[in-house]
Parts: sequence; structure tokens; C-alpha cells
Amino acid sequence: MKTVRKSGFTLVEMAVVLVVIGFILAGVMKGRDLVRSAQAKQYAQGFVNKWVTIAQTYRDKTGQVLFDGTGNGGERSHNAISDGIMDGMVFPKKWHSHAEGVYTALMDAGIDPCTLVKSDLNDYERAVGCANDYDPFGRTVYGEFTGPSTMCVGFWGLKLGGPSSPVRNCVIFCNVPSDLARTLDTSTDGVADGRNGSLVCVFVHESDKIDTDAAWNLVNWENSVVETVSLADWPESGSAPRWCTIAVTLD
Repeated sequence: MKTVRKSGFTLVEMAVVLVVIGFILAGVMKGRDLVRSAQAKQYAQGFVNKWVTIAQTYRDKTGQVLFDGTGNGGERSHNAISDGIMDGMVFPKKWHSHAEGVYTALMDAGIDPCTLVKSDLNDYERAVGCANDYDPFGRTVYGEFTGPSTMCVGFWGLKLGGPSSPVRNCVIFCNVPSDLARTLDTSTDGVADGRNGSLVCVFVHESDKIDTDAAWNLVNWENSVVETVSLADWPESGSAPRWCTIAVTLD
């Protein structure tokens, strides 16, 4: 009698297929993690760490604090006289003209941010003196949940944690995707808490337009008093995209 073979997969065949699919998905996830890790390392080494080193080098070479008084690239409207505390300013496109003083002070000290900092921005409206309108004060970054945004640098003497806290000179980075902020905090301090160590988060917001009044009013910048923010819950998949402003202390 002729045996009729039924079509379809056996349980063993289905199990093999599922195992193969599992390996493929694991490889894709691992590949994505490697790409994100490489990007974060590039942002840290080429931009964040470079600006922290530049500020430290300026102090070592001149004995002065960068962005402290007009002689060090600071703001006359804040404080024309050096007092050891950074005057306070960040440099998104809206206020980018204020970066020219920092650029001049650095160049006078023999420190060229155009060659030290890695950026992908070329915009005549952001030009400070670098060739081809190169902008070392900002760069495009990509978050897992936020997409592209422009991270920008600034300098501020802040009381981190409340009015009774001592003033700490900080290099500020705005518009940092929250997942990138966690990675930077981990690489700097060993844990992504946002509150302890040399890298802290001063607030989290739902817009990458840090130069809007709504974003600035979240903290008491005028009195240089800010509260640190925990990064433990950011980001969460499916939640609203978040950006952070982080501060790296220099002293």
C-alpha cells in the first residue's frame, strides 16, 4: 500500500527554525548595541571630553578660568571682572555669537578648538573663525529614541544641589539624548545615576530646543542654582523622547 506523506513542518523542524530566528534576532540586537556603543564613544572622546580638556588646559596655561570675565572670553553683561567663577552661557544657534569670545580667548592661549574638537557642523550662522565655517561648539548626536539633535557646549559656575551648595565650574552640554547621557555618565563615573560624581544631569526635558523660554525656566539659572536629576528612569522604550542638560565639573 502506498504511503501518503503529509505536508508541513514537524515539531523538530519548527524548533530548528525558531532557534535560527532567535540567533538572528540576538545578532541584530548585539549589532545595534555595538553601533550605539561606538557612537557614544565617539561623542565622548571627540566632543565632550575634548571640551573638558580644553577648559582644563586653558586654566593650566593661563592660570585663569575660561569664560570668567571678558578677558577670558566671558560675558560683560554677567561679569566683566575675573573672580574664578565662570560667567554662565551656552551656545545654541540662537546665542552662538557669544561663543566668539571663547574662541578668541582660546586662540590667544594657543589652544585651537577648530582642530581639537570633532564636529559635523558647517554653518555660516554658527561660524566663529574656523576654516569653512566649521563649528566646534556643537555637533549632531543621535539618540535611540530621539533621533538627531544638536548637542551644544557652554560654561557655567553652578551650585549643584541647592542654594547652600558650593559653586562648581562646569562644562555644560545641552540637548543630550537621555540614553546617551546615561552612557556618558556610566563611562565617566561608573554608574548612570545623574546625581553623583563629576558628570551630573541638571534637568530632563521633552524638547531638543534648549533655547526656548519653557526649557530655561525649568531651572533657576539666573542664580546659578540647579538641582541634579536622576537618570535611573530615562529612557524607557515607548515613553516620550527625552533630552538632558549635563554638567561636567572641573573643580
